[in-house]
Amino acid sequence: MIDLDVNDNSQIIFETLNARGTPLLASDLIKNAVFHRSEELHLATEELYAQYWRDLDHRWWREEVTQGRLRRPRLDVFFFHWLTMRRGEEIGVHELFPEFKQYLAGESSGPEPVLHDISHHASTYREFERYPTGTREESFFYRLRATQTTTVMPLLLRVFGASDTAITPEQRDRILEAIESWLIRRMLCRLTTKNYNVVFLNLLKTVRDEIGSAGDAAVAFFRGLDGESQIWPTDEEVRTALTTLPLYRVLGQGRLRVVLEAIESWLRPPHVEEPSPPRGLTIEHVMPQAWGTNWPLPADRNTLENRLRRETLVHSLGNLTLVTGKLNPKLSNEPWEIKRETLEDHTVLFLNRQIVEHERWDEDAIIERSNRLTDAVLGIWAGPESGSWGSAFTPTREQVEITGDTDELDSDASHEADEDLETWSHATIRSWVRNDGIRNLIDEFEDWARAVAVKVMHNKRSRHSLYAGKHRIGGYYFAQRWMHFWLMGESDADDELRRTPGIRTSEETKVALTFNVEDATAIDVVKHAIELRVLATN
Repeated sequence: MIDLDVNDNSQIIFETLNARGTPLLASDLIKNAVFHRSEELHLATEELYAQYWRDLDHRWWREEVTQGRLRRPRLDVFFFHWLTMRRGEEIGVHELFPEFKQYLAGESSGPEPVLHDISHHASTYREFERYPTGTREESFFYRLRATQTTTVMPLLLRVFGASDTAITPEQRDRILEAIESWLIRRMLCRLTTKNYNVVFLNLLKTVRDEIGSAGDAAVAFFRGLDGESQIWPTDEEVRTALTTLPLYRVLGQGRLRVVLEAIESWLRPPHVEEPSPPRGLTIEHVMPQAWGTNWPLPADRNTLENRLRRETLVHSLGNLTLVTGKLNPKLSNEPWEIKRETLEDHTVLFLNRQIVEHERWDEDAIIERSNRLTDAVLGIWAGPESGSWGSAFTPTREQVEITGDTDELDSDASHEADEDLETWSHATIRSWVRNDGIRNLIDEFEDWARAVAVKVMHNKRSRHSLYAGKHRIGGYYFAQRWMHFWLMGESDADDELRRTPGIRTSEETKVALTFNVEDATAIDVVKHAIELRVLATN
């Protein structure tokens, strides 16, 4: 308690004390600033509070949520998105209160319209988590959380905050479908998220004043984006990713589960009793990860090449399905005959009905199912060339001007959750490396790495460095015309590496080597060494 004289201004003293003591939330300072202004104008402050702000003092708004790498109170996060929407430009989270004061000072009509706007969009924001399960809106936000994308929120506040007379349900659904397709397709192709804040700010500027055609405008906008950090992947690009990548390793189980759930919903007939599968199912490998015991290769096919091929296919889309947590242990590493019978007896998912139709489950069955599930993915998330968007918007792939600093973003303000460590870094490293010879090597080496089920992981501590390997088999990085590679631990390949002319190695636990990228012999030795380590870890 502080005793004040009759002429003391409590709001100013409150703000001053806060600056010198334990900081309050930015939203507390915003609240103070708004009602300070209302008292200066001799408005009915208590009535304004009761009408517009009281609900924001509910403890739900104080709960911490994830934003980028940090956790912040939900109300602060909302104000960040709301102010970004209103200003049409990105702000730093630490600058939220100063930016709001500047915004409030520029509102000549006083604080009440600002309070009304805050209250309206706060209700809109809270509804994002209240849509009934199975509705178009609920599935959109559920999938959005899986992509860990928050920079789209200012745009969504504008779209959902508009009245039904300003934007039709059809246009609102269309912009949701376009956003979801752009995000999911890029996620499946393992493309970078670092430019998303700029992309969605530009889309916000595009639709802000013409909200009635927001859906059509969004489709045209995404179709016009170009470059690996913005492009809307085509059907061909998505199919290549889904039929070649070991998705279980590179996508993350949460994201992969969302994709499989969407496919299950897609497979269900229109009038089935439960149009959506239950949430929280576990991902099951039909051919188990430890396939050596009950799923041996035929004697005439038990070669290094076939074993490496199987290692990739085991983690591909065609070999993955959903089961309950209780059913998962029963399936485990059992042979196909037992797994098939168990699935037939216990599952009701359409995903699994297709699996049990097979008399045998082998590489051919996995590849065939991968293609079928990919067809479903392309139907669920229509791409830029799809005619379902309407004939008025033909894909052009024209360059759309993207403004803003796309290299160094405010880590507190706009970064999505960090890219998964287990990420194919092909697109990212191509933007860093300018030498054509190095680019060709990267293409060749990463294509080969995918084929033998070796993960390529971006090392965040250095922009020119990559880790590569299964269970840290090793790593490599590129500099000028030289390639550097190291293998962790000892293997049968180490002596061979040391004997190879022109390769510099160390005698430490990790074997390091450096060679010219044009040295085909050296790159073959590296590949051979990785193959040995892949087999050793199995």
